[in-house]
Formats: sequence, structure tokens, C-alpha cells
Amino acid sequence: MVGSICSAVLVYATLAQAQTATRNPWVAALESVKAPVLIDLPSDLGFVPNVGPAIRTREGFQVFGAMMAREMFEVEDAFVFVQSREPGYGPGLLRGDLVAEWLSSEASSVEKQLLESHLDLRDVNPLGMTNLARCLRHPDGTVQKFVNGEEVQMRLAPTLVIQLPGELGRVAGRPEIALSAGRGYEEHNNPARSDSSSGARREVGGTPLPTEVADGDLDFGDGRVAQVRDVLAQAEKLWNVRYCLDSRLLNEQVFIKGKFTEERFERAMERLAQTVTYRVIKEHDETPAAKTKEAKERLLSGLVNNLTPSLKDLYAKALNGPVTMTVGELAQLYPAWRNELERAKLGQSQQVTIGKVNVTAFFWCDPSTGPFPRSGFISSFQF
Repeated sequence: MVGSICSAVLVYATLAQAQTATRNPWVAALESVKAPVLIDLPSDLGFVPNVGPAIRTREGFQVFGAMMAREMFEVEDAFVFVQSREPGYGPGLLRGDLVAEWLSSEASSVEKQLLESHLDLRDVNPLGMTNLARCLRHPDGTVQKFVNGEEVQMRLAPTLVIQLPGELGRVAGRPEIALSAGRGYEEHNNPARSDSSSGARREVGGTPLPTEVADGDLDFGDGRVAQVRDVLAQAEKLWNVRYCLDSRLLNEQVFIKGKFTEERFERAMERLAQTVTYRVIKEHDETPAAKTKEAKERLLSGLVNNLTPSLKDLYAKALNGPVTMTVGELAQLYPAWRNELERAKLGQSQQVTIGKVNVTAFFWCDPSTGPFPRSGFISSFQF
């Protein structure tokens, strides 16, 4: 009997330690937020978003949610973060869709600036800020910098994706190589930033979050991580009610903090429990994929148009289907590719296949300044 009690105590203590370890980073990240918060936690995130002082504004809080692919809703003075319920913009949204959606909401001058020079991310509209934060996601400091008024430069470059099947990929340690070219790529890799004289930090505006804690009978204090079923059970016991929702959501983990009235809790859980509306997409219906394809083709056309004639020809061929050539021929066309090909341990006579053409977005920020001085110097993504 004593052994059973000891085992039970040990198990409880272990679970309590695990809960504390999971809970503490979220409590710290949301310490300055005084309003009630409910977050549908992503199972694959691997980090807690950090947007620094900007979290005290609604705009910064939206970016906080975007970094974990969550939309922010304000219900009854509580902030609820859930996966997008908009048809076509749900989980698994590709970065290209996010870029296309953002660019379609900006003036044409923004895209022109990207094609001809670089864009200061402090100048993008709110949708651009949240969509790019969702694209970058990882906590390397780039998002934190531009959302807090520090300069982050964005450049675009056309990119050839070289496939390395079988033994080639094993030797290189990766299944493919990305070879970018052009002005955006070359400027990004130039450590002398003669064009960054305008990098003085700007004051960030925005709408402040509430500074007073809302009243409520159900109090989760400074926050806890729990399954939805456990949160519901606590509310059901307090108010002698029963909540019914899709049973598939009951084991999902949430972070919840602050005080909830019965009405506030019901509205917050109602938002959490909403699912994507059933919809059939016909062959000729407009979809995010169609908009993305159009935007990508437009960007590639503008970027490739500024390359040398020989590179233009290569990109044009690759856009029409796979192209096979030797490593030596590739390196001769664009000397900057030589080091990348050598790092992949490819011989000059080795034949490789260009499988597709992408756009790469490169981001630069000064890693020595601001509230995030240890942030990464380079971030990028393809679409």
C-alpha cells in the first residue's frame, strides 16, 4: 500500500514538473498582457513566440499569433488565438499564398520596389506584417526587429532548385540545392551595407492593449497549459453547466490565463470550437493557389528580366520543364554558384537536373542593435 502511494506521489510530481516546464515560457511571454487570453497551442511549434515590447499593442499581439499560425479574435474583453477558419486559408497554408495575399493588398509600388531594390518591412501594411511574420515564424529575431521599429530589409531573387536523388543527395547531405542569382541575391550576400543609413529605430505606434485585469469568477491566474477537457471541467464544476463540442478538440492543448465570466468563457470557447465551413471548390473557382501562381509568375518575370542573357535563357528553359546539365556548365554561367556546388561535393562533370524555379525572399537586419542583439543576420524562405 505504501509503495502504491509513493508511486502515485512520484507520478503526480513528475506531471507537475512537466506542466511547469511547459507553462513557464508562455507565462513569461504574456506577462505584460493583463487581459484574459486563450490560445489553441500548435502541436508542432517547438518555440514560444517573442515580439518584445510590441506585445503591448493589438498590432503586435496579432503578430505574436501569426508566428504560430494563429488568428487573434477579441471576444468579451478576452483575446482568443485559433487556427484560421477561413476556407482556403486554414492549416498548412503555403508561404507563397501568404505573400500573394499580402502583395494583392498593397499598392503596386510595393511590388515594384521589391523588384527594383529592397523593401523596408517597417513600411508594409498590417496584413504584410502578420503574413511575413507567419512565413518567418522561427524565433531568430527578424520578426521581433521589424515589429519593434528596427530596420529589416527584404529582397527577392529567382532561384533554381537542383534535385539530388539517391546517392547524390546522401553525399551532399540534402535532397536538393537552391541556386539564387541576380541583384537581390548579390546585395543580400554583401556584408557592407552602404544602403542601411536609414536604419535608425522608429517609434512604433499601435493600439494599446487593456491595462486593467477584467473581472470574472473563473480565474486561471498568470496562466496554465491544459487540455480543453480539463479547462471545460473546471468551468462546468463552477457554474453547474455542461459544454458540448466536437470530441476531437477535447485533447487539444491550450494556454489560458486571466479571469473569465461565464459569458466571456462561453464566447471564447465558442470561437475555439468553430471549424472550417464545408465547401466544394470547382475546377474554375478562384482559389489561393491560382492567385499564388499568378503572383509567382509575375515576380519571376520581373526578376529574371534583369539577369544576363545566358541566365535568362536558362531560367526560361527551367520554367518550361526539367533541365539537365553538368555542374561545370552551371558554374560557368554564374561563378557565385561554384562554392555552393562544391559544398555539395559535386564534381564538374556530374550531371544534375534543375527540377523547378522558385522565388527566394531574403531578409537582412543588423544583428548588433536593438532589443534583440543576438538575432540572426540572415533569414530567408522560398515560395
